Amino acid sequence: MNVSKFKLKEFCIITEDNFLVNLSTGRVYELNTTARDFISLLQEGRDFEQACQEISRKYSIPLEQVRKDFLEFVNQLRELEIIDL
Repeated sequence: MNVSKFKLKEFCIITEDNFLVNLSTGRVYELNTTARDFISLLQEGRDFEQACQEISRKYSIPLEQVRKDFLEFVNQLRELEIIDL
């Protein structure tokens, strides 16, 4: 699976207070700060690796841990049909 770039489905939004809302189902998911930052970086055009590197630097988290965590996060979003890869 290529996770270098993705976008939120058109019926999903992120609120200012870090909630991801699926408008078609009414489901709401709370995002932590790193997840919100990660999605923002991808929406700004950075690829998966660039976003992981920035999160690693900003929060002093080992890069391999960031990659592992966000690969799992992206898979969860895909399974919930929140993103397009």
